[in-house]
Amino acid sequence: MIKFIRGMALLILSIIICVFVCDIIAFSAENDFSVSVESGYYDYTNNYFVLNYSVKNNCDESLKRSVIFSVYDEYESFVGEKIEEVSLEGNVGVHKRVILSISQKVFEEGNLKVFLWKDSASMTPIGKGIYKSVSEIPSTDENICFDFAEQKFTSLGKINEETTVDEITFIGHSDGKNLSVKPEGCVYFYGGGNKSDCSLKFDVKGKCRINFFAESVSNTDSRFLKVNDGNKDLAYFEVKPKTITKSSFSYDGEVGSLYVASKSSGINLYLIEILYDYDDFEETGRNVFYADDFLSLRSGIFKAEVNGGGTVFINSDVIDCYSSILLKNKNANVTVRGAEGFKAVLDFEPYRDGLAPENTVGNIGVFLTGSGYTVKNIIVQNAPGSGVKLMKDSCFNNVIENVVSRYNDGGGICLSHGASNNVVKNCYSYRNCDIFTLGNNADGFTNSLGCGKGNKFIGCYAWENSDDGFDFFADYDDVTLENCFVWHNGDPDVYTGKYDFDRGKSLDENLRLVKIFDKYDTNFKSNYEKGIFELPKGEFIAVSKDGVIFQDIDAASFAGDMWSGNPNGFKLGSGDSKHGPKVEATAYRYMKNCIAFDHIGAGFDKNNSACTVIIENALSFDNRKYDYLLDTCTVPTFHNAFGYNGKNRLPDNITVNELSVSEFLAVKEKLLNKTEKLEEFVYNDEIPENIGFEEVFDMISR
Repeated sequence: MIKFIRGMALLILSIIICVFVCDIIAFSAENDFSVSVESGYYDYTNNYFVLNYSVKNNCDESLKRSVIFSVYDEYESFVGEKIEEVSLEGNVGVHKRVILSISQKVFEEGNLKVFLWKDSASMTPIGKGIYKSVSEIPSTDENICFDFAEQKFTSLGKINEETTVDEITFIGHSDGKNLSVKPEGCVYFYGGGNKSDCSLKFDVKGKCRINFFAESVSNTDSRFLKVNDGNKDLAYFEVKPKTITKSSFSYDGEVGSLYVASKSSGINLYLIEILYDYDDFEETGRNVFYADDFLSLRSGIFKAEVNGGGTVFINSDVIDCYSSILLKNKNANVTVRGAEGFKAVLDFEPYRDGLAPENTVGNIGVFLTGSGYTVKNIIVQNAPGSGVKLMKDSCFNNVIENVVSRYNDGGGICLSHGASNNVVKNCYSYRNCDIFTLGNNADGFTNSLGCGKGNKFIGCYAWENSDDGFDFFADYDDVTLENCFVWHNGDPDVYTGKYDFDRGKSLDENLRLVKIFDKYDTNFKSNYEKGIFELPKGEFIAVSKDGVIFQDIDAASFAGDMWSGNPNGFKLGSGDSKHGPKVEATAYRYMKNCIAFDHIGAGFDKNNSACTVIIENALSFDNRKYDYLLDTCTVPTFHNAFGYNGKNRLPDNITVNELSVSEFLAVKEKLLNKTEKLEEFVYNDEIPENIGFEEVFDMISR
């Protein structure tokens, strides 16, 4: 019904817009109701626009009318609407307030259309209406939001002297009390401070509410923020450990300056909001937030977290991201998802471009260390490290669903260091490559380095990553894979462009290495288009630390023995290493409907572990070294495990079901058709539907 009403509203709007009077902000309807828009303000706390308006019944009889508020972005695309039912006695007027859930960008660039219906059932339009830019609506006062993920702040780094950016001053010193703006978008207070030695200073215009979003960097202890007016401390706020919490301060003083500092030490401060026009009213749906740029995405997540849960809808095809998206609260009950009709690409290239090569791998795109999150229907690309990472004992009961992770400098979707009971479902990881460490750290998916129990990968696909498709290195607990498929991982020719060149495909200009080639050698692209593939000459990637170059990388490094990527499909454990002892039989790998093909290494690889592998329905072929390399593993179940003319090393009494030539050709054709379909989706910035690779086993099951 809502969709029908919205559709009719748009049709009606197209008829009546031509008679809108664009320089007024009030209208009357045939001596009936009159509507005037008075003022408004943007509430950064909840990511909505609060609009003050009044309606008046100008006749003697009681009337009921519907006031329709419709919001459009700068491209005149519909964003949202609110229908307000108003009943008034004769000759009575009232002042009212409506909340419009829009992002900061729409507030600044979008348009508001207000008109009357006789009632919401008949949808009969009355009168001319109002058509205004949202930002042109008179403001009750200027609210201010300092988000320290903005580039103007993250470029500051460590601050040892007084520095002013726009309307906020950073006060730091080099005597053990200083401020730093971290790449993940927060101000770090190192050492307790006063107004003169380690603080932030900003001006206020009088009575206001100030919200702080901060966390203690301690794993166990709370810390305290304090607010000072230049003469005395006005308030102290507890900041909880390892969780972003909101503290609110009501200022009742005069115009002046305020200072915020850490009472002791070790606080990350992400956001400061100064709100002059605010209300404490409750509103249905206030835990639903909309984001169409990076700042509204971050603030929407913070607000949903501190409100005890909510959903953040990404209403944009592409959002440029300037730091990590942090999801770190406990039992958050927060969903971050692409909205219907939007591609919802989170592009971390601005974040990556602001970092030196040696600082990239540890900087994540979407970074989960908390619990109770769902991340859904998004595309993550160009992160300086892993695209999506879940880690720490505090990371559990999260769902990653319908996510594409690509072109990152680390792994696609990675779980490690205690993460447990998480579900990764219908996710796609491709063309991730850590060029500065020559391919050794960019698996498609990982469940590694001491993950906890209960992690599941369902319907996940990894191809053309610089390291393995799936890697369970140093994973001493159980993990489940169902309907997972990997192909052609670990080939350095993918990232130079040679792999596509040899197959007659166009150059993939999204590859990080190709971008560097083009910057260094202006003929690289034009030669490719002319049918000439030639790597740039010389050492052109300088990796430095503290200004000192310690490694030079040339194009030949991606074609010779220096290449460090592992070309395997499913790598199931690890041998003895600095990360721990050999993975033994107590660690189970449950694998159902899993397929691996076209690897220079192995399709199913033990990596010297002795884990227990339960395999039901598997297919491995065209892997140059081995299809199944599991001889040191315990394999109590090896049911319907198929291969074709490949090499295998298996425990005694375990054999591969060999496909006939006709079976193999039929299966391979179906798989290649499905991979082509899948790639077509993701290359067009679409998240694939269920491709259904598991149906392959219906063709060959014994």
